[in-house]
This record gives sequence, C-alpha cells and structure tokens, in this order.
Amino acid sequence: MYNHRGYNANETLLLTRRCDLSPLFHDFFIKRQPESKDSSMAAPSPPNIHLTIGALFVGVVASAFLFGIATLQTYTYYDNYPKDRRVFKYLVGWLWIADLFHAICIAHAAYHYAISNYFNPKALIFSVWSLNLGPVITAIIACTCQAFFTSRVWILGRNYIVTTLCVALCIVRLGLSIVTSYGTFHEVDILTYEAHFSWSIRAGLAVATAGDVVIASALVYYLSRNRTGFAKTDRIISRILTFTVETCVVTSTVTVIDVICFATMPDNFVFLGLYFLVSKLYSNSLLTSLNNRNVYRTAQGTTITVNGTTGRNGQISTLPPMFRKQTQLETEVIAIESSTIEHVELEGIEKVQALTLLWTHFDAVQPNEY
Repeated sequence: MYNHRGYNANETLLLTRRCDLSPLFHDFFIKRQPESKDSSMAAPSPPNIHLTIGALFVGVVASAFLFGIATLQTYTYYDNYPKDRRVFKYLVGWLWIADLFHAICIAHAAYHYAISNYFNPKALIFSVWSLNLGPVITAIIACTCQAFFTSRVWILGRNYIVTTLCVALCIVRLGLSIVTSYGTFHEVDILTYEAHFSWSIRAGLAVATAGDVVIASALVYYLSRNRTGFAKTDRIISRILTFTVETCVVTSTVTVIDVICFATMPDNFVFLGLYFLVSKLYSNSLLTSLNNRNVYRTAQGTTITVNGTTGRNGQISTLPPMFRKQTQLETEVIAIESSTIEHVELEGIEKVQALTLLWTHFDAVQPNEY
C-alpha cells in the first residue's frame, strides 16, 4: 500500500530509519501521519526549501559572479603581462581552469537537486558526484593560492620556521579535504556521512582559517618592519598591507561563518552555499595581487640609482639574486645581494622601488623597458 505521499510502507520505514539523525527529515517523514477527518492536528511543513535548494541556488549565483570577476582578471593579466614568467602564466591558466571545473560541478549539483529531483525530498538525503568533488577542488585552488603567498613570506623574511608552518598548514588542509571527498563517495547518504566524517569539514575549515591568519600576519610583520619614514615609501607599504589584511579578512570571515553554520545548522545547506564561494575568493585574491604589480611599482617621472645603475620611469634595472640575468644594457644588471632593504642605497625615491621589487619580483626580464 502507498500512503498519501506516494511512498509504500517499506520506503517509508527505510527513510524514517535513515532520517532519524536530522530534524529536517524527521519532521517531514516521521511526524507526518496520513490525514484523517477526525484529526485536529495540522501536518508538519515539508523541508524548508529556502534553506536547502534556496541556499544552493544563492551559492551558485554568487560563485558564478565571482568566477566572472576572476575571468576578467585572467584576461587582464595576460593582456598586461605578456612577458611574465611562464610559470606564472601557467599558474593563472591552471587557476582559471580549476575554477571553471568547480563552477560546473556546483551548477550540476544545484540542477540535480532543484530540477532533476523536483519535489522529491528523498534526493536531499543522498549526495551527488559533482558535490562530492567540491571539497577537494576547493582545497586545491586554496592551497595553490596560499602557496603563492607563502613564497612571498619566504622572500621577505627568509624565515624557515614561519615558512615551514605555512606550508604545513596548506598540506594539512589539502589532506583533510581529500578525507572529506573520500567520505562523501564512501557513504551512501548524507546523514551517515555527517555522523562519521563531519569532523573533517570542521577541521579543514579551521586549518584554512589558521593558514590565512599565519600568512597574513607574517606578511604584515615583514612589510611593517621596512617602514622608513619617507612618505612615498610608507604610502606604498600601507597599500600592500591593506590589500594583505583585506584578503585575509575576507577569506577567514567566510570560512569562520561556514564553520559556524555547519556546526549550528547541519540539517540544511546554508554551509554549502557559503563553501561554494571559498575557491573563488582565493583565486581572485591571487589574480588581484598579480594585476596590481604595476600599481605598486609605478613612480612616474622619477629617476633612481641602485649601486650606480640608473633606471627610468620608475623602473629599476636590478633583480633579486634568484632571478639574476644579463640584460642588453650598457652595463650589467646589479642584483640586490640581500632580501633586506637596508642593503640597498637609493637616491630620490629611497627604498620604495626595492621594496616593491622584492614584493613583486615575479616579472621576467624585459630589456627594452629599461
């Protein structure tokens, strides 16, 4: 026999056993009884569509918006930096492809629940392959971006302990995300997964927040100690510091709110809607950092001298030791022999160009611009 919802007795029994962990499905399946004429109790409401399908929809739309911004930034990067080093061109291309795949996955997941299983609440109990891949794709994108900023921590500070800590947090986060994705493929339904693997989501988001805070704190410290008292220098340092803090605040705030939502509202998809945004925030922060290099390095109409080598239009004819190369100049490029600013003597603009060069040292040598 089938009840008033169209489920037979065996299906109803199976669903009630699986859903006893979640108040969302408990109200819909267990409390709901066949309607009778002498019943004075109103039937409980079905699962809150706004906090399930609605949360997924909002997350997908917001993620698509951020992906559009990342696409524009990717085009801007390739247009403004055609002579950049290949490794960073590959990095930007890789991030865009990974972001595209992530956008496709979450769009498929939303379509699966909202369209393919329209008015089928049983589908909300079971995950789908595209949703299962989300955590590991997000972690790969986030760890790539954190590794990029960790390299800047190393360049500015040359501190093995701090750099190792940043790298370790990235690796731990990636490992926890792999565990999360494994759990979603291993467990048949979401309720069983939450009972056995929910710790990996909480731990992964907590480690991600810790990594953001450590990296941002290290960058703020190493940049702040290079303040010189010169207005132009300190103004550019302040701009870099502002960008660093804002990046950390945005990504950390989203991950912290996501942890809170998952801990307090495990019976809906609000935490998933927020989680869809994480990868796009990281990729946009990296692309913004790359595209802002000319802004940081511009010193229009200023001629500066570094150890006797003159540059024009705000350009310095010198590179950090790891990128030391010959250029088609009358004299060889004089490399900065130390990563600290104190060893560089500048005239006019003082330390500003050396600091921004260390901060944005990833350009290829472009002899024609000197």
